Amino acid sequence: MIATWTFVKDFVTLLLALAGTVLGILNAVNAHKQKKVKLVAHAKYAYMVSHYGDVGPQMGCIEVTNLSQFPVFISEIGFEILGNSRRLAVTQPLTSDHQAFARRLESHQSLTGYFDVPESSVGVAGRCYVRTESGEWFFGNMLGEQT
Repeated sequence: MIATWTFVKDFVTLLLALAGTVLGILNAVNAHKQKKVKLVAHAKYAYMVSHYGDVGPQMGCIEVTNLSQFPVFISEIGFEILGNSRRLAVTQPLTSDHQAFARRLESHQSLTGYFDVPESSVGVAGRCYVRTESGEWFFGNMLGEQT
């Protein structure tokens, strides 16, 4: 009788130790994922509309969303050039609040930069990109490509 209780006690202890180990590993993986910078970039076409309902010319825009659990500083947006390692940086995009684009994005905050699309960039511009102040790069879709 005593031997069976000892076996049950040891078995329950082993199960609890294994459950604690698995939960500890899952917690470590989850904590590591939360520390990563996660940005999403979407390139789109847009039209500016005046207060009177007049539709302006077609423009391009890149929407950046911070999916991280912490604020991230955005320093640059633009496009890759197809066929080489150079890029087309959008230096002064228009924003809805008329502030400089390089700024701090809070967690789950989005920001859209609007810009004129020059005829010379059609067929040359590749995927859109976002660069952070810490030097990390995130790539999105091509302008006009469905997401």
